[in-house]
Amino acid sequence: METIIKKVYFGDKLGLDISSVDDMIAQYKAFGAAKASFHLNGQQVVDFIDDTHATGICYAIATLVTEEDGKDKMTFHAVRYYDKYVKIDGRWWIAEREQHFVYTCIPPMAPLA
Repeated sequence: METIIKKVYFGDKLGLDISSVDDMIAQYKAFGAAKASFHLNGQQVVDFIDDTHATGICYAIATLVTEEDGKDKMTFHAVRYYDKYVKIDGRWWIAEREQHFVYTCIPPMAPLA
């Protein structure tokens, strides 16, 4: 099953409107390639519509390291995913997803040494 993130919001503003997997890949590449990333999924709330359909909200923190002016830049994103799920052959799948960036912060980076 192919999951497509249909819309990506930055706050209340629509930032990306995606129509296919290839479109999603192209738009995310244009968004900025990360040198390193770490994603932590948090709590999830699921509401079952019937035996094979559900909706849900999943919360996450995404940490990205990109390069800007020759220096590493760290960005934290608080993300909320609005999902539609479908059960196929006994397994649950994400059928559709909207991604909302709730807030973003850019802390200073310190060397590890």
